[in-house]
Amino acid sequence: MKRDIMVMDWCYICKKSGESTDHLLLHCEIAMTLWNEVFTQLGLAWVMPAYWRAIWGNSQIASIWKMIPICLWWCIWRERNARSFEDQERSLDELRNLFFNTLLHYRN
Repeated sequence: MKRDIMVMDWCYICKKSGESTDHLLLHCEIAMTLWNEVFTQLGLAWVMPAYWRAIWGNSQIASIWKMIPICLWWCIWRERNARSFEDQERSLDELRNLFFNTLLHYRN
């Protein structure tokens, strides 16, 4: 406890591991599920070098791909803060919808 603020040493999203940036944005169960959803929707495997070259060859797909990590991280961070400071929690389906709606909104 520092300055009368209790600091939790667990992830506000999955309520398990210590909350590091890598855990929160990449390795948390919820974050990993959202990442897998994104790749499934785009028809991509998690690691496929041939697909990476194909993506960068299509400028429309490339521009979307550049937005995906930032958009997903923003949604995860926003959810983390809602759970941490406002005691509100979205379901995985709500998080998925938030991500895709946000991505479509900023793409246009």
